[in-house]
Amino acid sequence: MSEIRFASKEHERFFFSMLAKCGNSDSCHRAFFYCVGISDTTRGNVEWLFDFQNDRINPDGLHEGWQTGGTMRLTRLAFNLWNGYVEETEERLSTPNEIFDCGYAPYFYEAVRQRYPEDCDPFGNGDNLIVYGHHIKGGRMFGALTDYTKKEFYESHKTIRFDTLEEIAEYEIIAAFKTTVYDDAGFPYYLFTSAHKEEEFTAYMETCRELSLYDTGETAVYGDRLLTLSTCEYSAPNGRFVVVAKKVTE
Repeated sequence: MSEIRFASKEHERFFFSMLAKCGNSDSCHRAFFYCVGISDTTRGNVEWLFDFQNDRINPDGLHEGWQTGGTMRLTRLAFNLWNGYVEETEERLSTPNEIFDCGYAPYFYEAVRQRYPEDCDPFGNGDNLIVYGHHIKGGRMFGALTDYTKKEFYESHKTIRFDTLEEIAEYEIIAAFKTTVYDDAGFPYYLFTSAHKEEEFTAYMETCRELSLYDTGETAVYGDRLLTLSTCEYSAPNGRFVVVAKKVTE
């Protein structure tokens, strides 16, 4: 797992000290103590929220007098990540719409990642991450992606920066092409997320480069990570414009 994002040094110290106190660093403990550790209020009242002797959560702590609106949301998430707990008759208060409506929300993704690390890698075990975006006028969302139909634009914008909570990465553009979907004539780029063998990867890359509106001089080899950006394109029915790039490695 990549580096953990903490809200503060106190949060970090609390997280590791609680895991040591429990003698258990499985995903349930990691998610619970990460979540509880975000706020100094819940850190200071952790004994109300967790029964260390019996190694279990204490749902009664949800309604202690020191709780605030924000810490109650934080506590509900911590309890839910522990064992799926939701308060009876108050299930709606444990929905993402309710829980994430607070100032602690930027760190909640990290809590979820501690509980389900294998599901939080955007690539998973795949070779190609496909990101779809609406083609909105004025360059919003992926409205500007079709600028890559012009080689002149590509020449001054050869890389894509793609940031996640995991990393900040740069991708070199390999191909930019038009195709269609929902028919037999188009290239089903949207089906390629992982190659089971080198020949599959190579064939995919060859097709992308053949379809490209211009030669970038770049390609990718089996083992490279690909990023594919896709948006609507209106020169043909069900048209799509696609940009394929590979991750730059040191």
